[in-house]
Amino acid sequence: MVGELASSGLIEPINMAKDIRSKFYSSALSSFSYGGRLYGHPYDVEALGLIRNIRLRDKPFESFEELLSWSEKQKKANNFYPFLFDIKNFYFNFMFFSAAGGYIFGESQGQLNPLDIGLANKGAQQGVAFLKELAKKDIVPTSSNRNIAFEKMLKGKLAFTIDGPWAIKDLKKAGIPFAIDPLTTLKGYRPRPLVGTHGFIIRRSSPQKDLAKELIEKYLVTANGMATLYKEDPRGPARADTLALLESSLDEESLENLKAFSHSASLGLPMPNISAMGPVWNAMGTALELILQKDKPIDLTLNKAHQQLLTAIKQKQQ
Repeated sequence: MVGELASSGLIEPINMAKDIRSKFYSSALSSFSYGGRLYGHPYDVEALGLIRNIRLRDKPFESFEELLSWSEKQKKANNFYPFLFDIKNFYFNFMFFSAAGGYIFGESQGQLNPLDIGLANKGAQQGVAFLKELAKKDIVPTSSNRNIAFEKMLKGKLAFTIDGPWAIKDLKKAGIPFAIDPLTTLKGYRPRPLVGTHGFIIRRSSPQKDLAKELIEKYLVTANGMATLYKEDPRGPARADTLALLESSLDEESLENLKAFSHSASLGLPMPNISAMGPVWNAMGTALELILQKDKPIDLTLNKAHQQLLTAIKQKQQ
């Protein structure tokens, strides 16, 4: 994580000129910022989206409630699971926590506050209630994971899944006609996925810091540089002008996929880049397992996870 590397003094802070900084999406820059300083040059952003098999469903849904209702009817009528995703994986289901106001860490004066945790508030509980409904109605069984869901998608036996831009290459290879739908609403709120970012950082011990910075800024993270990187690995570029550049070189389907995942990322929340994020994965993984598989109460379980997180983070800070 950038925060851990920066706080350990292993990477060099960057003074990025305003004319260059203005080209980047703010969420991408946030992912490489720590303590009010920038520590890297982002080149892509990625977020999860709702992938639809066009043969099995010809249009998007207006809400996740509609998707649930349709899936329930399809399962009863045709004895198959039309909607699967990695339901117990916090990375995949954080979007439901966030829809009505759940969050991982609050922010104060431009910095994340690891002691302000919003994973047990009413918004988070509402999102988990939807996940529990999916599990209890056996719409998305708790045994489902990314491998199971994506394998069925590749075989044309799944109408919807939640996945990322890294899935595009395999879907095309398998000949699956698909669309990336906007993340539809849940209880009237828009889910906000976690946004991941890749980029270039410079070691503090590097003997060629100025040359490294020049290489990055003049070649790798220019609009043309990012367009080249995108063609090798189709994840959304971290600059808006790169999207305009790609419009002239991509086929219509590829451009639509890029725009759809970029839109998802624009709605999302940057992955927290501080060391306190480490305990979150274990705590929420355990809480979700207790709620979804062992039918434990949502409020009590999330509140217990909240307290465990606070304790673990405070110990980490000592």
